[in-house]
Amino acid sequence: MKLTNMDTGEVFLGLAVSQKKKYPREVQQDGFYTMFSFGSELISEIEGLSGTDYRVLFRLLSHLEFQNWINVTHKSIADELNLKAPNVSRSMKKLINKGIIEKHKDPTDKRRIRYRLNPIHGWMGDAKQWQKEMYNNKAEKVTPLFPNRDKK
Repeated sequence: MKLTNMDTGEVFLGLAVSQKKKYPREVQQDGFYTMFSFGSELISEIEGLSGTDYRVLFRLLSHLEFQNWINVTHKSIADELNLKAPNVSRSMKKLINKGIIEKHKDPTDKRRIRYRLNPIHGWMGDAKQWQKEMYNNKAEKVTPLFPNRDKK
């Protein structure tokens, strides 16, 4: 679905979700995230991922935090899935190389690595923050349809 920012004229691909409806307490406590259908399609079309890679991906998603941060160690994932740590590391490298997961240095401790789900595939957070992330991550900036609207 194409979403247009009426203030700037910028067009985003995404899913509009009404925020008026309250989610049940059980869902709020356990947490949830939005997985975009086009994000799932992109992942399904990526060649070269094994069953282990998908298992690691879905376990990572179970650790997803606000703004797509994933704070978990390879050893934790290996223990949870009953896999050997080198197999998890190999899967993580594939997921990073394929653009599904992003790798970042921890801003408070440069020795630590943090992971993040690429926002094009799904998002845990508010819609305005997702829109800002999508805009900032674009290789090409979109020219607004109404460039002079804010100058009034």
